[in-house]
Amino acid sequence: MFKKIALLTILIATLALSAFAPLTTASAAAPVTTTAWGETPTLPTEVGDAIQTQATAIAQQATAIVAASQQIQAYAAQIQAAESNPTITSWAANIIALAAQTEQDAAAIVVTANDINTRIDNSEDTTLALSDDIGEMADRIGEMADRILWTELQIGVMADRIVESEYLISDSSLNLAQMIATNNNLLATNGNSIQVEVEAIRDLLP
Repeated sequence: MFKKIALLTILIATLALSAFAPLTTASAAAPVTTTAWGETPTLPTEVGDAIQTQATAIAQQATAIVAASQQIQAYAAQIQAAESNPTITSWAANIIALAAQTEQDAAAIVVTANDINTRIDNSEDTTLALSDDIGEMADRIGEMADRILWTELQIGVMADRIVESEYLISDSSLNLAQMIATNNNLLATNGNSIQVEVEAIRDLLP
């Protein structure tokens, strides 16, 4: 009788261990990485370096936009001063206002991109909290780049109208309008490049 009870006890114990075995195996196959108490999660150093590379490129491209915007304003001001047709001078005034807005946006992009580099330089590690800040700054840069590209389209429309009115304007104003169009292409090229760099930063962040 006692032998039967002992065998029954062993059988029940064996079945219980078999039931819990799969749970133990599954737990071991998917370990959870934890951070030590008080330790701040960080991104790999190469991620910070790559982000800085993109931010530096953005600052350079935005600087080129600032220069092109200033040239556009100068050319449009010359057209405005040289022509008496109110329609032509109105288009020139619109170009000046649009290019001034682009210059402001591009200058703000330069500051923001440099801020990204400074924040990373001043941090021993690229923390996850810092990466959130970088993500927000990249979003702001993206918004300003979108506005620059929209403004570039409006400047292009105005410049085309002036060129198409060649019979109403002097040859020098026509040449200035063509130079506006050339510099406007620089706004588009660099604005699109900034968007590419912003997407690259977003891809690098967790």
